[in-house]
Amino acid sequence: MNYSKVFLIFILFIVNCHGVKDKFVSITLDAKWLDTPLHQEASEFLATQNRQYFWSLINDVSSFDLFTPDALGSSQNYHDQLLSFSSQYLNTITNTLLRMALALRSYSPAVQMMRKMAHDTGMTRQCSTFVDIHGVYTCNVEEIDNLIESVGERSKFLLPFDHHFPGKSNDEDKSVVTVVLYGDFGDQNEFKSFHSKLSSLALNGKIDYVLRHNSKTSNENRRKVRLAGYGVELQIKSTEYKATDDSKIRDDQMNDTAAKVNDEKQEEQIHGFVFSKLKELYPEKQTELNEFRTYLLDGSDPMTPLKAWQMQDLSLQCAYRALTEKTLDEAFNTLVELSQNFPSRARLLSKVKIDSSFREAHRSNQDEFRSHMELEAGQSALFINSIPQSLDTIDLYVLLNTLLNEGQMMERLHMIGLNKTHTRQLLTNELNIQTINYILDFRHPAILWLNDLEKDSQYSKWPASYYDLLRNNFFGGLRTIRKNLYNLVVIIDPSQIDTSYELIKNLESYFVHELPIRIGLVMITNDEYSIDLYRAFRYLLKQHGNPTRALAFLNELYKSKSTDVQQIFSKKAKYSGSLSAIFDESNSFETERQEMNSYFEQSGLSRGIPHVLFNGNPLTADELLPSAFEDVITTRMLRMQFDIQQQVYHGQLKDSDNIIEILNTKPNVVKRLNQRIFGQTASMPTVYVDLSMINGQAKDLLDAEKFQTLHVREQASVIMASMIYLGKKDELGQPLYPITLWIACDLDRPDGRQLFLNSLLYLKSHTHARLGLLASFDSESRPSSHPITKAVYTAIRLLSPPIARTFIMKLLKDESVIEDLLAQRKPWSDVTVSGLSSQTLEQEIASFNDNIFRSHSTFLENGLHLAPGSRAVLVNGRILGPLHKNEQFTEDDFILLDKHLSTTINDRLIRMVNKLQLSNDPSQLSDLLMRISSIVSQNDKNSSPVTRKQTPRISTTSKGLLHLPAQHVNEPAFLVEAIVDPASRDGQRVLSLMSALRQSVNIDLIIYFNCKLQLSEMPLKTFYRYVYDINLQQMPSALFQHVPETPILTLGMVTPESWMVEAVTSPYDLDNIHLKDVPVGVSANFELQYLLIEGQCFDETQSYPRGLQLILGTNKTKNIFDTIVMANLGYFQLKAYPGVWHLNLREGRSEDIYAIASHDNTDSSTRTSQPVIVAIRSFDARWIKVHVGRKPGKENEKLLEDSSDDSPTGSGSIWDSFSFGGSSSSGSIGTKIDEITDDTINIFSVASGHLYERLLRIMMLSVLKNTKKPVKFWFLKNFLSPIFTSFLPHYAQKYNFTYELVQYKWPKWLTVYPTEKQRVIWGYKILFLDVLFPLDLKKVIFVDADQVVRADLAELRDLDLHGAPYGYVPFCENRREMDGYRFWKSGYWASHLGHRRYHISALYVIDLKKFRKIAAGDRLRGQYYGLSQDPNSLSNLDQDLPNNMIHQVNIYSLPEEWLWCETWCDNESKKRAKTIDLCNNPQTKESKLTAATRIISEWTDYDQEIKTLMNQWEEAGKPKLILTTSATNIKNVEPTDSANTHDPTEL
Repeated sequence: MNYSKVFLIFILFIVNCHGVKDKFVSITLDAKWLDTPLHQEASEFLATQNRQYFWSLINDVSSFDLFTPDALGSSQNYHDQLLSFSSQYLNTITNTLLRMALALRSYSPAVQMMRKMAHDTGMTRQCSTFVDIHGVYTCNVEEIDNLIESVGERSKFLLPFDHHFPGKSNDEDKSVVTVVLYGDFGDQNEFKSFHSKLSSLALNGKIDYVLRHNSKTSNENRRKVRLAGYGVELQIKSTEYKATDDSKIRDDQMNDTAAKVNDEKQEEQIHGFVFSKLKELYPEKQTELNEFRTYLLDGSDPMTPLKAWQMQDLSLQCAYRALTEKTLDEAFNTLVELSQNFPSRARLLSKVKIDSSFREAHRSNQDEFRSHMELEAGQSALFINSIPQSLDTIDLYVLLNTLLNEGQMMERLHMIGLNKTHTRQLLTNELNIQTINYILDFRHPAILWLNDLEKDSQYSKWPASYYDLLRNNFFGGLRTIRKNLYNLVVIIDPSQIDTSYELIKNLESYFVHELPIRIGLVMITNDEYSIDLYRAFRYLLKQHGNPTRALAFLNELYKSKSTDVQQIFSKKAKYSGSLSAIFDESNSFETERQEMNSYFEQSGLSRGIPHVLFNGNPLTADELLPSAFEDVITTRMLRMQFDIQQQVYHGQLKDSDNIIEILNTKPNVVKRLNQRIFGQTASMPTVYVDLSMINGQAKDLLDAEKFQTLHVREQASVIMASMIYLGKKDELGQPLYPITLWIACDLDRPDGRQLFLNSLLYLKSHTHARLGLLASFDSESRPSSHPITKAVYTAIRLLSPPIARTFIMKLLKDESVIEDLLAQRKPWSDVTVSGLSSQTLEQEIASFNDNIFRSHSTFLENGLHLAPGSRAVLVNGRILGPLHKNEQFTEDDFILLDKHLSTTINDRLIRMVNKLQLSNDPSQLSDLLMRISSIVSQNDKNSSPVTRKQTPRISTTSKGLLHLPAQHVNEPAFLVEAIVDPASRDGQRVLSLMSALRQSVNIDLIIYFNCKLQLSEMPLKTFYRYVYDINLQQMPSALFQHVPETPILTLGMVTPESWMVEAVTSPYDLDNIHLKDVPVGVSANFELQYLLIEGQCFDETQSYPRGLQLILGTNKTKNIFDTIVMANLGYFQLKAYPGVWHLNLREGRSEDIYAIASHDNTDSSTRTSQPVIVAIRSFDARWIKVHVGRKPGKENEKLLEDSSDDSPTGSGSIWDSFSFGGSSSSGSIGTKIDEITDDTINIFSVASGHLYERLLRIMMLSVLKNTKKPVKFWFLKNFLSPIFTSFLPHYAQKYNFTYELVQYKWPKWLTVYPTEKQRVIWGYKILFLDVLFPLDLKKVIFVDADQVVRADLAELRDLDLHGAPYGYVPFCENRREMDGYRFWKSGYWASHLGHRRYHISALYVIDLKKFRKIAAGDRLRGQYYGLSQDPNSLSNLDQDLPNNMIHQVNIYSLPEEWLWCETWCDNESKKRAKTIDLCNNPQTKESKLTAATRIISEWTDYDQEIKTLMNQWEEAGKPKLILTTSATNIKNVEPTDSANTHDPTEL
């Protein structure tokens, strides 16, 4: 015992000698809304897996009167019970991902969105459980029946993600009354009576029952949602200039935080010491033990700068040090710890000696990365099951979606018998589903070609050789030759006036401008109007020869909106003959008209008309939009021209070749283009049967009642086990089929017989497929019913496949035979074949077990949700159907389906499955192929197909990697491969994410090291923590312990890209954290203020309508937030929070000139419906597209009033909106702004850190002291501290000024986001001036925080800028001792500026009207986009950028007296100074505070005046004031909590 005491004293002596303290930084982040119940969040997760699971959880929870942590005794019991419920429905992987989703609170926004909808009804003041019946509400369950009866014509509001109770009514049946229940199923005391009533009504088909979440909120429990899934970094700040405030800080919350931190036990072992044990033995020495622990981790002086030679291998030493640990887990934990705390570990790492074998393995790895993956040293990458993840946007929320998709597929593959090795071999880049663009043969005689470039005389002067395409064309663009290179087939229904009118206008334009395009027309005519229109058009075409006149007639007819075609024809065509000769059925064009209708039916194109084929390739619905059509056609023509030029150049195309034949004989050309085959569309969603169960019993098919009780997955398994197939390969002795077809039809109906016959005809000539029959009847199967279907099923069951096919063909090919058999005019012996006598057949039909077909019907109707009697084709589990009444699925369709599947997936799948050697039984292997194809294809159905990439081909035994096998060996495991440089920012993030994933899911982790070598500077200057804890009882936070005290640190939040967060509680300067100056530690609480909606806006010319104003609101309040569309990519950004939002154009010129034509990725019922609904219901980034069109009569009006001398013009293309060193050519549209008569001086400023906020308060006071005008301050909220924003209302009340806090998130598309906070602030000073302020603000003056104003800024506001968008003060040049520091006097700047001077950005005035009019903001962003690719450019971003653009965006030079700073200006000019700026002095490095008291005589008095006011405010308890002064009436600015605003999320 004495020895141990002596040893401990020795330890403490060492520690105290070095003075290491255990101080901390603790960060938490809450959502803006109150806590949401986890059982509601879990239900939202379950609904994404299966809508039945949602209702199953509600049923399970109903066994508790109150399902809350308090009611169940503890949070642990509550969580365990909830996860126990979910495990009944979910597989192992998905259940672990549910736990992960709950830990991340992923579905809290979805619950809050519904709670917000409930709040907006106004009913939550009366009760928390109530119903909405078409806009009428009640809290009384007894009133429901009466309200249902009295619905009348009232409309209902539903959303695509609403939860519909699975009753008898159809969700889409608009005639059914919808009852929406708002309530909490965790409180059965209120919920049960409503749910019982509504579910009963729904089961009887009387209502459509929808449930939306709501919950009670008590005044006692106002806890907000504590968030995870984000990163926090502490960046070591440069101390070249002192930027810390010397004011004392009082932290009232520190004791609680410190106690919480000190309570956490540290179990890890460090250099043989187990500190948790030492603390138990010596509880009185807690502090000293913590200090010793830090000493062991950091070394004697961890922050002592390293010499250049010591840094060369730091990254490699970090990786090697981790690999020297005894176990794999220790190695990984050490790697994460070293990376997260790299700045303080670098000195110790520099002493690590690297083994030569590791160095060689690492070099070999880097060769692999460079040659096969195009990754340079130091770059990182991440793959999950070979799917690459974008490191720019990666976070746990994004990964959760990937894991869910992959997890479902892996679990299903596991269920069908594939082990982890099989799955791993399957999920590689070889499995990528190929996309093929099929082309419809356009040589059909029914197409009416309006012109022929090779034969028509009007093109006779054009060159006729392909080689003329290679001639230089000064103007670029399309070459015109007499070849039918571009063929456009337009298929329209003339009676659909709106769509036809737009297309016909374009066709007429093509002829007028003589575009080198051959145009064909197909008119689908089914009513009197369309038939008359077709006949008039054909007559005019024949009469005049030139199609222009005929097309002009159609346009005139459409424009007149008359339905009397014959009257308009007589008038416009000046026809005086007999109309009957043209419009009667006896006209000479009648046969052609009917052939056109037949051609359309034969083409297989979907019923939605119009269709346009470019060289046989159908245009998508988006490409057919009026706003896109012209641009799409031009782009396709240019691409085609390039391809033809290549062929001509390489001698692959000669003048004698027939281009039409070449285009129509390519491998991807088909005679019929059935769009059901090619995947998801809005009208034909892709649906799959779940085939993941393998233990189905064929005998269960014979028990229809039992079959009906099975889950759909079990039903599918029984159907598979009992299915008997027809197949060609059976005759060849090779019965392995990659394609399995189930034909759902009624063979006792002609359309069912034809469908099955078509499949047999296909089967006759193709060996890839096997064919099974599913009986789909519109009435129940009975002993005397459906004899034909029973006969066919019997033949398949009793006969060999070739004989069965012969019998079925003989039976079905002649309808008269069927009629005679049914009428008993013919005996069955007339159609029987060898092996099946008529007696046997008749006996089989008479004794047929109808349970088989009843089970089929149950499977089709209940399992697949097909209507009774539906026809459908099921291929490898994918449902193609139901087919419409007269829709055909022909033999050609089956052939195309075979070709499509073979090309896209099956050929490669067969090779891969054969490699796995899973079975020798061809029948079992065919079943397996069917199941695998279904599972893999199903994983790609919802969006663009998943693309897997080739991952590193490096053996896991290599010494240059760390391989951590999955913890649960017998369960499916995700393969996660990370390529990292641990001494990089990406490396920090990726390793932290891997640590989080290892907590949550079963992963097989391989970390490949890709370290940057020959380092000459510290590679990583940030400490990093990722906030996540799978333990649902924990309140997650970022905790930095044992951080060195000496450096000054800047805190940064690394959040998902759509989050806007801000600090709401912290007395500390988070920009300048100096742990040496704090007693215990630093704590701060942040809040998620907004979730962003971002997007692009296009007009009908595919240009970007710059200056267009968009507003976001609710159905009650139209304008809550607004924004302006940029010319750069048509980008816009709107703030929001969970809820259902309406997007509109703002009243005024935006709404007068434009209307929203269509929109994508919104939540409206259709892409053209109004209003545009956007629901914020997740933490994921939301990107939408809005297409606007000009209103009639407004085609030539402009949003902004332009002037002739400064209005740039351009095409509006993506490249026009960027400027790479030259003048911008973006469009000159904007918004006219009336003259502002307000005399207010508007001041804009930015500050970050307590020192600059102190200087800012003094600057504000100096402005107010020197003017009698009203003053309004505009501050960028992104960087302000809670202390500043809390004090601001008190300050404003005292000195009678107004203010607004504006926010904008750096757009992701603006490429390089600066890693240093100071550069971010500089960027905000200049890059977003056009979108930060409301459009009615005419001028704003930027004043740096560290200035003192000595003049009335109204004088500067009223200064004439002589047409320039902004005015800056040039740098003084009269302090001669600083000549050596004037960088702008030589080199690049001297040559670039010429006779102009370099201007300082500390003070400038912006004419916002002019600034927007000339697209100055778009030009500046475009230039930044180009220059920021070079990290060495724009070193002083806010100054360098406007000076660099001085020749494109003119700067007016303000008089020098407007800004004086001692660094550059002599003492003589100081007496004329109107403002004094505390410029940094590169010579003396003097601190701001010292310089302020020395240079500015009044500064100390101002400082004391503000301190006195702040002391009064603090002594009063820091009251929150509500200002009575009205703020500027705009919604894209954000007032503080204390300004006149109501927070609608505070429920």
